[in-house]
Amino acid sequence: MKNLKVAFLVNPISGGGRGREVYGLLSELMDSFGYDASEWRAEYTEIGKFDEQVVALAERAERLIAVGGDGTMNAVMAQLAGRPDLDVTIGLVPLGTGNDLARVLGIYGNFVGKGLANTLRKLVMARSVSFDVWRLPGNRMMAAYCSAGLDAEVASRWSDERVAGRIPFSSPLVNKLWYVLVFWRRRTHRLPEGSTIRWLGPGGTFRERSVAGMRTVLAGSIPSYAAGADPLSGARYDDGLLRLLFLRDIRSVLALNLLARCRLGAKLFKLLHPAEIAREAEIFVPAGEPVQVDGEVRTEDLSGTRLRIAYAGQLRLLALRG
Repeated sequence: MKNLKVAFLVNPISGGGRGREVYGLLSELMDSFGYDASEWRAEYTEIGKFDEQVVALAERAERLIAVGGDGTMNAVMAQLAGRPDLDVTIGLVPLGTGNDLARVLGIYGNFVGKGLANTLRKLVMARSVSFDVWRLPGNRMMAAYCSAGLDAEVASRWSDERVAGRIPFSSPLVNKLWYVLVFWRRRTHRLPEGSTIRWLGPGGTFRERSVAGMRTVLAGSIPSYAAGADPLSGARYDDGLLRLLFLRDIRSVLALNLLARCRLGAKLFKLLHPAEIAREAEIFVPAGEPVQVDGEVRTEDLSGTRLRIAYAGQLRLLALRG
């Protein structure tokens, strides 16, 4: 029995600590929207209890809104995929670095342009859309993309430097600038020998190719990548299909990050780098090579194995545009 209209699960360290700021404002904002205190609830994410928190809040609430980045949203969706009995709609307040999920749902632009209060007011009343989710090994889940190569290497090194306290200030701008610095340092990285990808095309035929020596291989299901670039031709989040992209050299990587961020540039990029369409895919990179899933680096559990990306169904996500 649902006894809450809205529940919030807040990552306190997202956005350089902005999660705590949002948490502190929720009571005043929900009151201004006309919600009684008994109609909503907010919790901080807790290490070791996250999975139980998601399920418990989904059992009680009609809408569960994650406050954090794509990684937080991915973790929420992973717990709710395959659980139609919970009958919950999922939302996101974007505090991450990339925020690609929030971009395709129309949330990020609203958040940046009109602020937290306006975004929350719209989210608690927003319609929902059907959104594909993809199963990975180890009961993990993908909602946006999986990649290996230079981008995953940079993300891994950047994460190491953040954990080690080498990034001097905690802010979205400094994080992005530090990303550029790490990219420059690791710009020669290529996928190692033995790296391969195998995929099932829409017609039911399997194909396989080596990606050793390439800069990046990307499998994605949404039209946003690397904090707002659009390199995946025709990608939709509700068609049950993946788009596969192969970047051979540093010029292609730079074109993705620079050219594919405007409509005309994205069209030109897609002409030069057409994507393959797949119903499922299997990526293999040797052990120790970083793999990136929805903006989070996975090395220990996903590299050195056959990383199969298989369609797992759909969830209902709150959207501010179709």
